[in-house]
Amino acid sequence: MKNCEVLLPRALAFQADDKDVQRELESVEEYLQSIDFGDEETLHVVLLRGIYHDFEKRMTTVIAFVNKLPRSICEIHCKIHFSPDMDGVQIANMTVDFDRDFMGNIDRNEAVLAHFNIPVKGLTEDRDFTNKEIKYSVEDTRVTYVEDRDEEDN
Repeated sequence: MKNCEVLLPRALAFQADDKDVQRELESVEEYLQSIDFGDEETLHVVLLRGIYHDFEKRMTTVIAFVNKLPRSICEIHCKIHFSPDMDGVQIANMTVDFDRDFMGNIDRNEAVLAHFNIPVKGLTEDRDFTNKEIKYSVEDTRVTYVEDRDEEDN
């Protein structure tokens, strides 16, 4: 997908000057531009990687929410189910509830990048997962368009 700008959520915009954050945003932009999302007008949820920390028994999961809808959005709600390709390993499912105060507005062909700390069972040492090693599904997706929220606020 050419010309996809990756943004931080509005609530985390203060991190935008951090060099590591800038590198990550550029890397994610480059990766997303290599994906053919097709013509479907939808919100794409793209799992980028997972970093498991055994001490915490949690995985930092990096996900981009790509807006290919015809209008700008200001809220995202969905459920994500994970199923790693490893026997005996369980990754907790999660619910995403981004409101406008947290997320801000995401225009068409923009993405918002988020990190989630998710509980994991069955691993005994630190490990990095690629996006190919964790299967996932997204359901009950609901977005709020900016115009609709503005009408509600008036």
